[in-house]
Amino acid sequence: MTTLDSVTQAFSPLRTFVKKSSFSAILLFLSALTAVISLISLGLGAIVFGLMMALNLAGVRNVLAYAVLGIAGLWIAVLLSGVHATIAAVIAAFAIPANRNINKHQYAENLTQLKNQFIAEKSNVQQTDLLSAKEQNILSEISRITNDSISPLQRLETGMHGLVLYVVMPIFTLANAGVNLSAYWLDDLLSPVSLGIAAGLVLGKVVGIFGFSMLGLQLKLYRLPTGVNRMMILGASLLAGIGFTMSLFITSLAFEDYAYIAQAKIGILAASLIAGSLGYILLKRAILE
Repeated sequence: MTTLDSVTQAFSPLRTFVKKSSFSAILLFLSALTAVISLISLGLGAIVFGLMMALNLAGVRNVLAYAVLGIAGLWIAVLLSGVHATIAAVIAAFAIPANRNINKHQYAENLTQLKNQFIAEKSNVQQTDLLSAKEQNILSEISRITNDSISPLQRLETGMHGLVLYVVMPIFTLANAGVNLSAYWLDDLLSPVSLGIAAGLVLGKVVGIFGFSMLGLQLKLYRLPTGVNRMMILGASLLAGIGFTMSLFITSLAFEDYAYIAQAKIGILAASLIAGSLGYILLKRAILE
């Protein structure tokens, strides 16, 4: 049975490309907006970043070490330098190890061996609620290899997911998504700023994702995964047009005039509503069929 997950998995390489291109775009965009730069603070930030890279090359896998240096060192230094502090987070991500100490095959083999050792030890000791010293050692080793089978970058991302999802994102949304619907809200909605943003989010994503996906199919560069059809690709492309946090973030940096900011927010919200609704309808229909 085809599910939404199987459809979005078809875009896995695209998601990787989008993340990298988004990081590059943020760096260029924020760098262009920087007016006055403190070279001393920027130099201190470079030193901290160099230290993080040295830890990476030395094989240090402690997530806390990178978190402390990234926040207390690099982020503060970049903030004081006059450069937008968002760049610090993007740069810090490149210094955190993304490789695993144990690959999946090794992990599975080690886990099987430890499981057999635990079963053998369990049959040799009296059944109690307390574990023997050897059983504790086996479980500690399972915990160690499990930890080593996940890269520090992924562990940090997973560990911060709840904080970002339930604290940072809601605060950011409440602080930036407010739209004052005045008597002239329709004029704001039909303004060039609002229409341009809405067209970019809705039509731009469809042309970019769906259009080039179909071009690749026509050129026989790849073929659709089993159970995925063109309507699903179109629906997923529309869902990509839901612009919120990043769109609001860029809006806050690109415009100083409140009138333009209000128009941009209305365009973002309208485009998200249109793209989300059309994407949901198309995907639901495609999956049911």
